[in-house]
Amino acid sequence: MGISLINSVVDFNPIYIENHTVNINADHVSVDVLLHIAQDFKSDPWTIIGIYFKMSKNEHYRPIFHYDVNVCEILGRSGNNKIGMAHIWLNSFFKFGTLPKSCPIKKGIYHWNGIRTDHMTIPTILVNGTYKLLITTYFRKERVKRITKEPVANITILIEVNK
Repeated sequence: MGISLINSVVDFNPIYIENHTVNINADHVSVDVLLHIAQDFKSDPWTIIGIYFKMSKNEHYRPIFHYDVNVCEILGRSGNNKIGMAHIWLNSFFKFGTLPKSCPIKKGIYHWNGIRTDHMTIPTILVNGTYKLLITTYFRKERVKRITKEPVANITILIEVNK
């Protein structure tokens, strides 16, 4: 399966993140990530991982996967043994970086170099085309009768799949 990373865009909340970059390497199959956390996280960060497929005749993307997970549960703090696509992806990501594998997440500079797409973690149901990977990190604030999301960071990566 041929996978090519086309473009990446990152934005972040400067209250929590001092700097955050995702650079696609010249091979177009790996990325380098820099994350400079501005302060200790006082609560568990949550991450929404979404994969969207571009419809061929227009600019609209159709949702394929959507996961909303507690990052600290994946890092193992709670002893949660869930196994799902999002858990596999995030565990692979955390395995290759300098972020500690426990919570709370502390202020500091963390990096991941040469993260490659792994054929074992790419769903085989993906057909040729353009995909958008959206990763949104936030703090969940529970209010009476609703949950609000305080944004921390957003990453968008465009991916081309050619089998």
